[in-house]
Amino acid sequence: MPSVGSYAQAVGRSGFRAISEWLQELPGPEVALHIGAPDLPSPDHVVAAVEQAVRRGAARYGPNRGEPGLVEAIRAKLVRQNDVRVGTEQIFVTAGATQGVHLALSAILAPGDEVLVPDPGWPNYAMAVRSLGGLSRPYALAADDSSAAQLAELERAITPATRVIVVNSPGNPTGAVLSAATLHGLVDLVRRRDLWLVTDECYESFLFTGSHLSPASLDDERVISCFSFSKTFAMPGMRVGYLVVPRSLSALCLRLQEMAICCVNIAAQAGALAALEGPQQALTDMRATYLRRRASVTRTLRDADIPYTDPQGAFYVFARVTDPPFGDDDKGGDWDWTRELLRAKRVLVAPGSTFGARGGGWVRIALTADGEALAEGVRRLVDFCHPDADPALSTATTGDADERREPVGAHPRPGPAAQ
Repeated sequence: MPSVGSYAQAVGRSGFRAISEWLQELPGPEVALHIGAPDLPSPDHVVAAVEQAVRRGAARYGPNRGEPGLVEAIRAKLVRQNDVRVGTEQIFVTAGATQGVHLALSAILAPGDEVLVPDPGWPNYAMAVRSLGGLSRPYALAADDSSAAQLAELERAITPATRVIVVNSPGNPTGAVLSAATLHGLVDLVRRRDLWLVTDECYESFLFTGSHLSPASLDDERVISCFSFSKTFAMPGMRVGYLVVPRSLSALCLRLQEMAICCVNIAAQAGALAALEGPQQALTDMRATYLRRRASVTRTLRDADIPYTDPQGAFYVFARVTDPPFGDDDKGGDWDWTRELLRAKRVLVAPGSTFGARGGGWVRIALTADGEALAEGVRRLVDFCHPDADPALSTATTGDADERREPVGAHPRPGPAAQ
């Protein structure tokens, strides 16, 4: 039997695949809060654009870089919203941010190179690094104003083999938003240490306070930026994102894109173009919905004295549910705890250590379920944490009146270091 690739063997499996196996063994969840896929519908004009493209015969190959109209619309959006000024040759339409991250790393990594990835953070960063023969090393970077001390600690983690720092803000799973001072410091750090900075900005449209800062606006030679339509416009299954690269990488990325996927689905690109150029009210409504859900969930956790990070962006709440050990697992107790929650309460959340060792003992609650289902799921989680508590403590609502009574971000609980 021929051998398999050594890099492929090192990739491992995402924790979400293990969760899928649970669902074959245990009764399926009545409330699913583990997946970060928007429950809200894609905007009508996006769906209409896809349908019209299919009827026009959009079952063809397209340019490797992306449809010219979409690439130009992305270029204009980058100027308008991100203060990033690039040529169209620096933009690549990708099969979601997942392929965008892989394309970026494919262009800059050699076997044995080290990549600093956030912990807790999206597990696919490390998976992509390993698939390319690189070594991922976790780092912690909290979303507060102590940027100088944190950046000094991050710099101490750099070795002669370090090639790349990956940053995600707003962050998954914690909802952390890095301050402008921290992002300026990161750009200065990669300049001084001759590194690349790869930024995942797929939650850029879901900030609850302040405004988004794209590091590429600070440096157009060392920053590679990944974006996505999946979260922003509730179209994850259409698989459309985009990558913005320095001019020095443009020709190489074009060759890699041709080899990897040829092109992104043409009809889906028509939907992405409509998303950028059409009405934006759906995006405004989505942001308001996630804000209400965030207020409801954090209030319920706070009233039940369950620690959580104070999410300033994205659509997740990261909650501390157990101190190790819980059961026999060696991942901070959260895997056994999550499995038992599913068995006992029919609620499924994502174990924190899926996102790295620093997530041990935590779980991620996705705000991507209908308001009533979300409230019921969190109520059951509270009951599981405090089975003898007063039932009134676990009452959660999602109405606008509750949002008005409770200022956003009030009474944050301490959390783990967040990306």
